[in-house]
Amino acid sequence: MTDPIFGDCGPLRVGSFRRLTPPGIRMEDLPPIHDVLISHSHYDHLDAPAIRQLGNAVRFWVPAGLGNWFRQRGIAECRELGWWESEALSDEIAIHSVPAQHASGRTPFDRNRTHWCGWVLKSAERSIYFAGDSGYAPLFQEIGRRFGGVSLAMIPIGAYEPRWLMQPMHMNPAEAVQVHLDVGSQLSVACHWGTFRLTDEPLNAPPEMLGRELLAQNVAPESFLVLRPGVAIEV
Repeated sequence: MTDPIFGDCGPLRVGSFRRLTPPGIRMEDLPPIHDVLISHSHYDHLDAPAIRQLGNAVRFWVPAGLGNWFRQRGIAECRELGWWESEALSDEIAIHSVPAQHASGRTPFDRNRTHWCGWVLKSAERSIYFAGDSGYAPLFQEIGRRFGGVSLAMIPIGAYEPRWLMQPMHMNPAEAVQVHLDVGSQLSVACHWGTFRLTDEPLNAPPEMLGRELLAQNVAPESFLVLRPGVAIEV
């Protein structure tokens, strides 16, 4: 799993922190989970109740510096990786921490005390890229070069308005299409939209804008999918 959130987000479960759509699958209906990838410490990505429920039954992969947050909660199976560091996820799959342009923090006093990242899982034949949260930057071209393209990418498309404030932190759908091209993704799935109203754009605006941008940039719509919560595909 990546950045599991099954409830509201934030220290206060009110207003923009309230979840607007139910999870695509209930936690009690999950299949067996072996590994969980965490991109950064913001409340809409690192959810303490979900982490507590998963506990030591899974292995967590986290950005550099975030392991102490897990250890303070009694979770021992936690591996920290810095950008471009790699380990074996299994005998067949390697896990790589890759750069993102974002930030971290859960209080006014711990801003950027831990790192943030994306993740690449790579076997001999296929690769999966989870971008986490990021503004657009040349780093995506570098990821594409280093891994020679990816089989599947999960790319954020939401939380981008107003641009004067959000552009360094969150890409918009036009930039998400460029990331799809930069990393050489064969198939991309849109994420990071439609769950919390954290920014100014309407909740359904990201997938609508993505559709227009795919046409404008001459990218086949079937190569960048928007899945409504609860919809599944087999890759």
